[in-house]
Parts: sequence; structure tokens; C-alpha cells
Amino acid sequence: MKFVKLSRASLIEGNSLENLFNVIEPPQNFYVEGQDKALKLLLQLPQRGFAVVGTRYPSPRSVQEVRRIISELEGTGLVIISGLAKGIDAEAHKAAIASGLHTIAVLGSGITKTYPPENHELREKIISNQGLVVSEFEPDSIPFPSNFLNRNRIISGWSQGTWIVEASYKSGALSTAKWTRGQEKFCYATPCFPGDPRLAGNQSLIDDYNAYPMWGSHSLGSCWIELAARRKNKRKNKNYDQSCNYFFTSKQNLLIQKVSDETFERGGLHINELLDWALQERWSTDEFYVELQKALDAELLVNDNGLVLKNI
Repeated sequence: MKFVKLSRASLIEGNSLENLFNVIEPPQNFYVEGQDKALKLLLQLPQRGFAVVGTRYPSPRSVQEVRRIISELEGTGLVIISGLAKGIDAEAHKAAIASGLHTIAVLGSGITKTYPPENHELREKIISNQGLVVSEFEPDSIPFPSNFLNRNRIISGWSQGTWIVEASYKSGALSTAKWTRGQEKFCYATPCFPGDPRLAGNQSLIDDYNAYPMWGSHSLGSCWIELAARRKNKRKNKNYDQSCNYFFTSKQNLLIQKVSDETFERGGLHINELLDWALQERWSTDEFYVELQKALDAELLVNDNGLVLKNI
């Protein structure tokens, strides 16, 4: 097995890897297995990293949701990050490969170990499809239970957003949500059907910790605005008349004026606060994200890590 050891001083194509160590309790080194050209994925993190985690024993519905939503991300350039565990982790890696997305597996063991062993073939597929396998532990370290909880901070730290697919109240996946909140990243959770204990942990994240409900790829608009606009653009009716075009232009003007006022008064407005305003104005969620993306593309507004500002 061929792997490389990366430290803070390491460079990839002349670029620093400091971003990899901007996590809680950063390790001294990372051990990485993958093709040389795949190492460039590390330079895209955390901006394009999307973590997908959950129970080792998922319901069929949750498995279908992983496959459906990740398939919607085809062509987005997001990097799917998970832990190579059985269940949701494995399904996330498989769905990423099937959708042509790169994926990174963060191990709870040393880089020379595969746990669980039955995922060895999946590990090989990740590498052959230009993905990476990573560990912070010494190469021959065995998979201690505490390692899996600790590695979750890497999964969340290397991601801009984390999706908890299915978690009960005692699920280990909730530790990833904890690290996500601690590192001030976006957390998403599949909503729970009332009384379903399999997703009780998910619902607690939504109810008590302000996690965003995950309905589809457009739900990720709070993290990657272009994903919210993507679905609407695909469905856009090409037969809009002049009055309809004027209607959307008027809304964009209202949006820009709102952000301009808030930039002057309080230094900008968070995307979700702006969405709340738009909903009160009787916009649909799709309309809001499409008009926001237009204004950003035209450089009339600026997105500063979730804070929307008027471009002055």
C-alpha cells in the first residue's frame, strides 16, 4: 500500500495545506492514500466539502434519500466526505462514485487498516475513481472505538456542510453534528416522521440546535447558493411573457434595496434572515434563491460566508 504523510509544512502544487489543519485539536500529520492527481482535492476543502454521515443500520428510506440527493449533486464539483463505515457512510461513498463526484473516506484506524474489512473493495473503488482515503492515526493503528468519535471532527472540519441522514438519540453520528456546531459549520438533518425512533436524533438537531431540514439538494442553498437556484433553473418555463420578466426584475430590485438598507444599518444580512424576509413578502423559496443568485452573478451583492452585503 502506497500512502503519503502530510504535515502543515507540506505543499501540493506549491499550495499550503494549512486549511486541513484548521480543525479542533488538529493532528500533527495526516496519512493519505490515493492517486497523485487526486491529492488536489485537499485544496478544495473545506469550501467544497460536503459530509454525509449516519447510522450503520439505516432504514431503506434513508438509503434511498442518500442516493437521490447525492445524485442531484452531479456536476456540482462538491466533494463527498464520510467515514467508510457500514451503512450510511458506505452508501454516501457509493452514491458519490455513481454520480461522478469525488469522495474522501476518513478512517477511524491507521491508513494500512480497513474497517470494517468488508469495505475493502469500496475503498479500492474510491481510490480508482480519483478519491482519497485519509487517517490522522499512525499507519498500523487498530480501530479503537474512541478513534471514530475523534475522526468525526475531521469529517466536519473538512466540510462546509454536514448532513446527518439518520440518527437515533444515541447514534454516534450525532458526535459529527456536535463537531459541526463547534466548528461553526452548516448542519443539515433529515426530518423525522412523528414517533419514529430511528430519526429521533435528527429531529432533536432540528428542534434544539437549529439544524436545517434536508429535503433535497436545494436545501443546501444556505451553504452553497448556486444549489438552490439550480433546481429552479432546470424547471424554468421558457415561455414567460414580458410582464412575468418584469415581475422577476422588480423582485430583484426589492432584494437589492433590502440588502443595501441592511448593509448600511447593520453591516449586512445573513442568508437565512434574508430568506425569512422574502417569505414574508410572499416569495417562494425557489424565487428567492434564483433572484439572489442573479444578483450575486451580476456582482450587485456579495456573499461573505453566508452574510449578504451590498457591493459598494
